[in-house]
Amino acid sequence: MQLVKGNRRIQDHWVRLDGEAQIPDVGDIIVPITRWPADRSMLLARKGGVGVVIEGGDSLEAIREDLEQITLVVLDFPSFADGRNYSNARLLRERHRYTGELRAVGEVLRDQLFYLARCGIDAYEVRDDCDIDDFLLGLNDFSQVYQATGDDRTPIYRLRARAS
Repeated sequence: MQLVKGNRRIQDHWVRLDGEAQIPDVGDIIVPITRWPADRSMLLARKGGVGVVIEGGDSLEAIREDLEQITLVVLDFPSFADGRNYSNARLLRERHRYTGELRAVGEVLRDQLFYLARCGIDAYEVRDDCDIDDFLLGLNDFSQVYQATGDDRTPIYRLRARAS
């Protein structure tokens, strides 16, 4: 897989742990959100960044109070048809004011990139056979937007109202 952030491919230094793996004392790690309640103290006390994986049906409640200490939130999109993590991304950015990295993983397609970015997602894990330059063109698929989101772009209906 390739990791794209800031309009370029970057090296991924994060280690993704499953639900049973031992938590190392140092290094940047990613754990499932289901581990957070039981391992919270250990995760926050260690040296290194902590990230959590959110599946579409997961609640953000378990991490809500600790978002300032969570460096990375990984949003899993198991299918292009499963849009639940679009909502979680908007909640994290707009309601909870999360400023860390929001990373989309799973079935992340160029056609979704514009919408993922509008929801506040700023990093994308894509297949190795994906042409990064072509993928990033998806950020500019549309010049106008229909809905307001946390990205501060003015929706077209407001632009039209101002013009009249």
